[in-house]
Amino acid sequence: MATPKAQPKTLKPLILLRQGESDFPRAAQDVLEAQVALARRGISPGSIDGALGSHTRAAIAAFQQKENLPPTGVLDDVTRGKLTLDSPVLTTYTVTTNDLANLQPLGKTWLEKSEQTALD
Repeated sequence: MATPKAQPKTLKPLILLRQGESDFPRAAQDVLEAQVALARRGISPGSIDGALGSHTRAAIAAFQQKENLPPTGVLDDVTRGKLTLDSPVLTTYTVTTNDLANLQPLGKTWLEKSEQTALD
């Protein structure tokens, strides 16, 4: 018996601001924006991936504690209201030939990577 194929997860579209458009400062509207807002405040949410994982919940709890809120790790309305953004989290960037010229092979081991001048 064949196993059914997994269906791709439907993602909600990202809403990007058009050039010149501004509605900042404003509260973080979703997990991705909350992760960026936390990182901009020096509170690492781990990978900025839009997923509400254990690192993001720990970062939210640390932010809540800093803001004298109950450290639940839940991105509730009160937390969201205090976790504001001053600028867009996403932007458009055109890769230049200079960017490409600066690329270097990525080391295979952590030691090789640690000795590189850059990892971009």
